[in-house]
Amino acid sequence: LLPQAEFVMIGPYDVSGDGPPSDLRERDNIELTGSKNTEEILAFALDVDIWLMAYDRSRDIDGGTNPHKILEYLATGKVVVSNWAEAYEGNDLIVMPPTPDNAPLPALLADVVGRLDQLSAPAERARRAAYASKFSYQAHLAEIDKTLQAALSARRSN
Repeated sequence: LLPQAEFVMIGPYDVSGDGPPSDLRERDNIELTGSKNTEEILAFALDVDIWLMAYDRSRDIDGGTNPHKILEYLATGKVVVSNWAEAYEGNDLIVMPPTPDNAPLPALLADVVGRLDQLSAPAERARRAAYASKFSYQAHLAEIDKTLQAALSARRSN
């Protein structure tokens, strides 16, 4: 699938042993890097065109309900293709199957590769990044501060 695309697999697996299946390790367009620290991933993110998050939902502790990694990917503004995630159901910021079945992922990824210029337009990148920024720690702290200030103000006026 997609021989014209280059895939870089980052993750906590043993590159030479118990890791991705041998058919992935043997493909010329797949690089297996193993784990990367935050700085390495941030530097790497500059060259990413599409973030692909494909995993076995049955092995995920949250069952694919709200993978926080998606927000990190959206913050880069790049296109995100993911298996189904309940928190993003009905949200057009990521490309995902309409149900928890991962079977459509290869076709969705191929479609995104074919429309990458359109999906990577500056306005679309800005829209994804803006959405993610609403969920930043700074945004949450501002909301908490606003709530505390309102509670304190109400208490003072009583």
